[in-house]
Amino acid sequence: MLAPWILDEVKTAKLNDKRLNTRFGQVLAQLAARPTASIPAACGGRAEMVAAYRFCENKNTSFDRILESHVDATQQRIAVEEQRGRESFTCSCSCSDSHEKDSRPLFLYRGRIMPPSWLLLCLTACLCMSRATEADDPIEEVLAGTPDPTIIEAREGSGYYIFSTGRGVPIWRSRNLVDWTRIGRVFKTNVPPWAAKAVPGTRGIWAPDISRFADKYHLYYSVSTFGSQRSAIGLATNKTLDPDDPDYLWEDQELVLDSAPGKCDFNAIDPALFVDHDGTPYLFWGSYWTGLKATPIDPTTGKPAHSPPKITPVAVRAPGVEPPAIEAPFVIAHDGYYYLFVSWDFCCAGMQSTYKIVIGRARSVLGPYVDRDGKKLLQGHGTVILSTTPRWRGPGHNSVLQTADGDYLVHACYDARNLKAQRVLNVRRMTWKDGWPVVGEPINVGNDD
Repeated sequence: MLAPWILDEVKTAKLNDKRLNTRFGQVLAQLAARPTASIPAACGGRAEMVAAYRFCENKNTSFDRILESHVDATQQRIAVEEQRGRESFTCSCSCSDSHEKDSRPLFLYRGRIMPPSWLLLCLTACLCMSRATEADDPIEEVLAGTPDPTIIEAREGSGYYIFSTGRGVPIWRSRNLVDWTRIGRVFKTNVPPWAAKAVPGTRGIWAPDISRFADKYHLYYSVSTFGSQRSAIGLATNKTLDPDDPDYLWEDQELVLDSAPGKCDFNAIDPALFVDHDGTPYLFWGSYWTGLKATPIDPTTGKPAHSPPKITPVAVRAPGVEPPAIEAPFVIAHDGYYYLFVSWDFCCAGMQSTYKIVIGRARSVLGPYVDRDGKKLLQGHGTVILSTTPRWRGPGHNSVLQTADGDYLVHACYDARNLKAQRVLNVRRMTWKDGWPVVGEPINVGNDD
């Protein structure tokens, strides 16, 4: 039986809204933070509930499609298991209540309000397919590899550095952009104490961004949980990136800005810092919800220059695109223009990932950004510059390195030849033609396709 607070959550959603899946993701994230006793018995525990949502997100599959594709098969499996006298499937969830009759409405399916039993059946199907064991944990998979890489060349000449999603923010170093070695991490703990308290349930740090201004390196980072708008962006600073330097010390400046249901219309993850030619820093961020935002930053503190922050929208998905999958802004300046890189669609589904890198440009750092056809990113347009190939699946969440020798696009994707490695690093030459970037093949891996 569903706890009353879950029904209250569902009642706040517009059941005829195409954003139901996004809203339901928020509900699941809140479920994950609740005591196990308040979760429906048919759904196992908190980890299984998160795994169910993660499965649907990974497969780029709505709950509606899950029902359509898997309900019949799941009912058959229930019948088989009952005939065998077993109380559960071979995965970690319990299905004993998943098909009981319940007349209370919960969510919309093909224009009809459906009872909780359908929801539980749906979740059971997800859980049994995801097989969320410790050895095959979807959250662990997202933290593995080199996802969401941000790159910088150290001023002190100690090489190139990449920071990526993971526990404590993993750090990688290279002398040539080809060979990379992991040299440690920013934080000793998986998540800073303030962030773990602010965002319960978070297990790692997402989507860091490294930049240098005001004589310090600034590492912005984000913490959240899957499907949740309860998110926060933090900041850590250091005088040097060379771990052998006696001045090497990461100092956590803690919260920069955050988001929560009812507080704002954005999601405070995926930060990216850009310093304009006049020295003014701007922070860009955002994922799903109402798209990507920007605000000026005080160079002294590294935090918003105004209270409350003066927020400017810079990009959204087109009306009718559901869910509104846009995230990971990154801005550079080139030849009199500002270029805004963003990622569209779904990042983390292995061979089925649909992630892609999209771009627009503007004469002002805050836009309006337009694509090659002059159409605005604030109206959902954009020019795709990199998408899936037979080998490299779901390229996205990029940063850009600008050097005297040329520019490089740095991103993560799946290697179809080694999916177990999860999202791997690609460093690609980026040249320019007619005022727009042209992306080459990866230089840090073999390309004998």
